[in-house]
Amino acid sequence: MGASQSRGPTIPKGITGSVLQTRLEMEGMMGQEGLGIIRHIVSHQTPGFVTRVIWSKENSTLQHEYLLICITGQEESKISWVRLERMGDLGKQAIDKEAKLMFIPAPCKSSLVHHDDETLHDVDLGPLPPTLAKMANIFSIIHQAASDYTFLHHNCWWFARQTFNVLFTRFMPDGPQKRRLQGTCIMKNLEQAEEPYHSAWRGRLIRGGLLFVTAPVFPIAWPAIIVGTASISGYAMFVLWKTSKKIDGQIDDYLRSVAE
Repeated sequence: MGASQSRGPTIPKGITGSVLQTRLEMEGMMGQEGLGIIRHIVSHQTPGFVTRVIWSKENSTLQHEYLLICITGQEESKISWVRLERMGDLGKQAIDKEAKLMFIPAPCKSSLVHHDDETLHDVDLGPLPPTLAKMANIFSIIHQAASDYTFLHHNCWWFARQTFNVLFTRFMPDGPQKRRLQGTCIMKNLEQAEEPYHSAWRGRLIRGGLLFVTAPVFPIAWPAIIVGTASISGYAMFVLWKTSKKIDGQIDDYLRSVAE
C-alpha cells in the first residue's frame, strides 16, 4: 500500500530545458534523486534565488500535497520552477522506511501540475529573497529532522506545510498576509491530527461506523472509541509540535551561523 502516492507532474521527471537543470548538469549533477540534488546544491553553492513558493494539493484520494518553488538567476528573466514533495511507502514489501524527496526542475510551472490541482497558498518572498543554496540547506534540515515516513505524522502534508511555514515566517515581509498564514498553518496542524486516516471524510466515516455498530453495547463501547480516537489525535499533535520545535531551533542556529 502506498502511503503517499502522487500522480506526479504532467510529464516525467528529468524535464529538460530549465535554466536550473542546465546549471546542475554543468556542475556535474546528472542524477535525479531529490536529496542528492539538494545536497549537491548545498556543496556547490549553486546560484539562484527563491522568489516565490506555492503550496498545492492534488485532487486525488490521498489529497497529496507538494510545493512549487520559483527560482530566478542573476537575470530575473531566467526563471526555473521546482516541484518539491515528500514520498513514502509503508506497504508490507517496503524495506526502507526513509522518506524520499522529489526535486523536479522544469522551465515552467504548468509542466509540474495537473489541471485540477488546488493552490492552497501562493506567496512572494519579497525584495530580498533567500538564495537557492540557503533554501536547499533548509530543505535538508527539515527532512533530516524526521527522515522516516510515517503515515500519521511525518507525511507529505507535514513536509509541505512545515517547509512552507519555515519559508514564509523567515523570509516573507511582515504584514496582514503573513499573520493570516501563521494562523492557517496552526489550523492545518489541528486538521492533520484530526485526520489520522489521511483524509477527513475517511476518518469520520470509520469513527462513525464504529459508533454505529457498537450501539447495542453502549455505553461501554462508545467512551472507549471516543477516548481512543481523541488520544490518537492528541498524540499526533504532540509529535508534530515536538518536531516543529526541533526544526525551528536547528534552522535558527543555521541562519545565525550564515549571517555571522
